[in-house]
Amino acid sequence: GGMAEVWQAEVSYSAEVRKVVALKMIRSDLVSVPQFVSLFIDEARIASLISHANVAQVFDTGQHDECPYFVMEYLEGVDCGRLVQDYGPLPGPVVAAIGRDAARGLAEAGREAVIHRDVKPANLVVTERGQVKVTDFGLAKAQLPATNTGKLTMQGATLGTPDYMSPEQAMGADLDPRTDIY
Repeated sequence: GGMAEVWQAEVSYSAEVRKVVALKMIRSDLVSVPQFVSLFIDEARIASLISHANVAQVFDTGQHDECPYFVMEYLEGVDCGRLVQDYGPLPGPVVAAIGRDAARGLAEAGREAVIHRDVKPANLVVTERGQVKVTDFGLAKAQLPATNTGKLTMQGATLGTPDYMSPEQAMGADLDPRTDIY
């Protein structure tokens, strides 16, 4: 991705208890840039606020050789961008089910005062069990006292993927969770 690499890993809690997880590490060329390190850490903090079946869960954070990382749910499945690329337009009932599950996860994010700001097919993963998970809170904004998400944007600035932005996001207006539903 833009700021990080994601690896499949196994966590061993004991000889009997092991779990496959995703390990997201900031790119090595960005470790020396304090703003990017702060944003990466904020991504983990913000995503960990949301506990919902339709949001990829963050379990832990840490640092290895001065390189921050976070441990999150490993998702067996495919993102919706890839689905459309491979199969073309999806049937209406499938799109409705994906939208319903994504909206449930985003509604929970909104209850936690989190705005994703980059909802797009590539950030919606359909698991092998057919469940949709919202992923990648790298551009998210939250009402947290000690985050740097405000330093990423200024009044009138825009972040996100233009093809999927709400009009108010494209204009750089103040946003609330409704922008993610758009």
